[in-house]
Amino acid sequence: MPVVCRKVLAQDLAPAVRRLLDDAVNTLEKLELVIRLYRARERRLTIGKLQRELELDRDDFRRSVAELTQAALIHRYGRDTIELLLHGAEDEAVMRELAAIYDSDKTRLIIAISEISMHRLRNLAGKAFADAFVIRKKYGDDEDG
Repeated sequence: MPVVCRKVLAQDLAPAVRRLLDDAVNTLEKLELVIRLYRARERRLTIGKLQRELELDRDDFRRSVAELTQAALIHRYGRDTIELLLHGAEDEAVMRELAAIYDSDKTRLIIAISEISMHRLRNLAGKAFADAFVIRKKYGDDEDG
């Protein structure tokens, strides 16, 4: 029996979930971190416990924490505690949906993150290519020629 594969598109996700993946949770490491914090009691864990449970490389973990902090998705308390920040019912609903998708089809989220990243890279490459053809005025030339 042939295996039928359906292309999973990031656009298949709810717009709020897609935005979260596009804006902040744009790597597998960040996805794992956010899901683990979402499921934690009081949505707060120590850094050591979180890093051990996720089994992430130390540098990847630190980078993910720094980027999620900058995106205002998590907050660090002192040196050793991280908390997931949810600002209201909408954020709660988005995280609940993200966790449900994670439980039912983690591969779908991984593919969506990859698609979003590839889309971002294509846009950057296209912009760089277009910028290469922009005619710029030479330094010292005046407009009257």
